[in-house]
Amino acid sequence: MSPVQRFHRLPDNLKATAYLIVASMFFSIMTLMIKLLGERLHITQILVIRQFGLMIVVMPAILRNFPGIFHTQHLSLQLARVFFALIAMVFGFSAVIHLPLADATAIFFAKSFFVTMFAVWFLGEVVGLYRWTAVVVGFLGVLVMLQPGGDNYS
Repeated sequence: MSPVQRFHRLPDNLKATAYLIVASMFFSIMTLMIKLLGERLHITQILVIRQFGLMIVVMPAILRNFPGIFHTQHLSLQLARVFFALIAMVFGFSAVIHLPLADATAIFFAKSFFVTMFAVWFLGEVVGLYRWTAVVVGFLGVLVMLQPGGDNYS
């Protein structure tokens, strides 16, 4: 039996874990490359390179479902999503370039707190006590990692 066949026979939670590990590895490599390229290139150049690479990766899926993949009933929402994603990438890449890598990574971990909070406010999502507790504990972990105002202790 080939490794691919063995992989597909694994339980879904193990496959998801493997995908998360691989994704984390690629995100780490991407972050390192942004940090290194940021010393020599402008952020817009880095964004163009990243988006071109992404386009190459997703092009087979686009071509397989063309032209139906571009059909939308909510063009204004799609354009708003593109705009906000661009803004988020500019700010995220700027943070990676200009902050120490450990600090930028810790700040990115705080994302789940803000996503949860905004999901409640803007989307009316219901978040239970256990999830709020997990989000708050995670946010406290981010604060411990960043040590705001904690230059006096080690």
